[in-house]
Amino acid sequence: VSQDQNTIYIGSDRLVFSLEPETGAVNWTFESPNHFISSPTLSGGRVYIGAGAPEDDGDGYVHALDDQGDQVEELWRREFPDANVRSTAAVSGGTVFVGTLSGSSINPAQETLTSDSIDTRVDTYGVTAETAASDLTGSVWALDADTGEVNWTYGNGGVFSSPAVAENTVFIGVRNVESETSRVVALDQD
Repeated sequence: VSQDQNTIYIGSDRLVFSLEPETGAVNWTFESPNHFISSPTLSGGRVYIGAGAPEDDGDGYVHALDDQGDQVEELWRREFPDANVRSTAAVSGGTVFVGTLSGSSINPAQETLTSDSIDTRVDTYGVTAETAASDLTGSVWALDADTGEVNWTYGNGGVFSSPAVAENTVFIGVRNVESETSRVVALDQD
C-alpha cells in the first residue's frame, strides 16, 4: 500500500488499484501478466511497481504507470527474463532501483556479471547472518525513470530486500549463497 494525499495505491494478485481514501471508490485498475509481491512506489506523479512471484512461470516486470485520475496509462514495462521482482522500487534522481531474484545474474547483453567488473562501484558493509541454503541469485537494477532503459546492474548474491537510497548511495541486502552470509551492499547511484 502506498498513498499520497488524494489516492491510495494497492497491489494485489495481478492488479494495482487506485482508490479514493475517503470512500474506497476505485479510480482505476491495472493488470500485469504476473503477480505483485512488492508495494507500489510513488514519484513525480507516477506509480512504479514490480511483478513476478515464485508461482509465476517466466518473466518478472517493473511497470511505470501514469495516474490520470480516472484512468491509467502504462508508460513503460521492463522485462526481466526468468526473474522475479519482489522488492519495492526506490526512486531517486530520475532512476528507479529494484532487485530481482532468478537462477542467474545477467545484464542486458546476457553476459554473466562478476564482482571484478564492478568493484569500483561497490562498498560492502560487514553485516553477516547465517541463512538457509538456496540456489537463487539476484541483481540490483538501475532503470531510467522516464524510459525504463537500464542504466546499470549489479549481481553478486541473492537479493531478498528492497533498495533504499540516501546521499547518492543505493543500499540493499544481499545473500552470498556459497558462504551462506548476508550483507548490506552500498552502490554508487550513478
